[in-house]
Amino acid sequence: MNAVLAYGFNQRQLHRIYAPHFMNNPASGRVLEKVGMTYEGRMREHYSRFGQYVDVELYGMLEQNFTAADESTALCAETSPRRKHSQKSG
Repeated sequence: MNAVLAYGFNQRQLHRIYAPHFMNNPASGRVLEKVGMTYEGRMREHYSRFGQYVDVELYGMLEQNFTAADESTALCAETSPRRKHSQKSG
């Protein structure tokens, strides 16, 4: 998922990326939250699926949030004890 965001923001120079998921699949929402996307809301009965209308939850990220998250991840990696340890032993 991070590779998709990096491609969208860095290569395609998008301003915003969003992803919907069916409300009855909370695992998809957790994946989107893990990569730093923000819950933006629910679209009630947005799709007809198997003859029933279902709600969709929407997550999104702006370019500036991806850049900030990317920089903070790099900073954490630089100060990580594991990384320091691997530099000393190598």
